[in-house]
Amino acid sequence: MRHGQLSLLDTASADDLDRLPNVGPARAQDIIDGRPWGSVDDLTRISGIGNARAHQIAESGLVCGV
Repeated sequence: MRHGQLSLLDTASADDLDRLPNVGPARAQDIIDGRPWGSVDDLTRISGIGNARAHQIAESGLVCGV
């Protein structure tokens, strides 16, 4: 997993996505199934990821540039 790349959401493995804040195996698979992503904010399309959780993911430093 590379730091600082939005492409993480579109290319990372389920194990890599599972390292994001509040993303477990089920949400990691939801992220994979929802590809491609335009921004971290788009993650709110996933049940269980609201604005606050998307903000936590963006602030984690693992996904940026959005």
